[in-house]
Amino acid sequence: MEQSWTTAVDEWLAGVKAKAGSHDAYPHLKNLESQLARLDLAFSEYQGPGADPLLRPAEAYVLLMSILLHVIGRTQQKEEDGTAAYRIITKNYAELGIRDRHLARIIARICRCHSRASSARNPYDDKQLREQLAQLTTRAIDPYGEIREHSCAALLILLDSMDTSFRRVAPEYSHADVDLGTAAQFRRHTGDVVADLRGRVVKVVLGDEFDALKCPDEPHADTPMPSSSPWESPPPPPFVLMDGLDELGRSIEHSTRLLNTLHPVLSATGIFLRGWVVQHRDHLFTYRGKLARSSSNPWAETHEPGLSTSYLRRITETMWALSTQVFGEGFFSYEALADAMREPEPDRARRAVHRIATVAARVDPKPLFWTSRTHWRWLLPPEEGRASARPDAYHALRERLLKLESSSAFLSEPPRDV
Repeated sequence: MEQSWTTAVDEWLAGVKAKAGSHDAYPHLKNLESQLARLDLAFSEYQGPGADPLLRPAEAYVLLMSILLHVIGRTQQKEEDGTAAYRIITKNYAELGIRDRHLARIIARICRCHSRASSARNPYDDKQLREQLAQLTTRAIDPYGEIREHSCAALLILLDSMDTSFRRVAPEYSHADVDLGTAAQFRRHTGDVVADLRGRVVKVVLGDEFDALKCPDEPHADTPMPSSSPWESPPPPPFVLMDGLDELGRSIEHSTRLLNTLHPVLSATGIFLRGWVVQHRDHLFTYRGKLARSSSNPWAETHEPGLSTSYLRRITETMWALSTQVFGEGFFSYEALADAMREPEPDRARRAVHRIATVAARVDPKPLFWTSRTHWRWLLPPEEGRASARPDAYHALRERLLKLESSSAFLSEPPRDV
């Protein structure tokens, strides 16, 4: 890898230029390597100790080389990126630092497959990508063992699609006289892109700079947290994403469809991602476009695909039942909540409580819950002393949960618990 990187920096990487203010060369490649390291760590934590790693050693090498070389075709002016990359890698693999021609062909096929996904004329037509993935298979090469070409290609496409944060955009001082593309405009305000494996969703996290783009008529605030005086009225709830975000919405829609295409391969690898959403101040939003219930607002608040609206409502009902069975304000662990629901995973119950508490900030002017990493409680007015004193907020919350849009990539699937 060191020799390959040296060759790239010295000989061909300078020929890959930035497009409309977004990096496609060195910063982009390092971003993908960083995303791969984070995904591998998240996968290990999700699977637990003793589980198989995300990639075998030979596969890790192939994917890292594919990350480095997937842009080499852009140095050619008269040839399509994928075709050029395949030709350059298979013909000049020794000069590029690849010692085995069999490995070079695998890397070349993966890079060509990536190019089909990123350069299609119609970004919503996944026929070409499906055909390319179907041509990839598992190959055994002595002495490296088996290499899953389709898994490496799917991971490369996923990682490339996730590189949409501010780190992808060239600094302003380097392109003061360049008109930034619409993609770069929104990347500048994206703090991070995270693959949440437990929530089964990719989150595009908008940074604080995004506040400058909010609609002037829409209030916003941090999700209220209880203080020493939790019954003081909190600021208005966060605003719903609205006008001026069409480009970001189309990007989310395209990524969701892309994720749907990659799902069979990624799930076989052990990565179960079912949605692509925007996160702003703990709230999650999905883009529906023409499917929106209201034509004036294509954005809708959503939840993690690993949770369903019926599951969130059951959690709320169980929390209410537990809270009304005690006098005063009872603290409950997530294990107790999971046990009451016969839920085998307390961590899933904890994630559900966090999502419910976030949604509740848009239902009641007073905070309904206090949550920590280990315990929760339904906050009660000190003059009342029982949860039954606020049934209106409880029923409003139940109704609000039913109005959440699904963020699942599988729009034809009925809602179901995972």
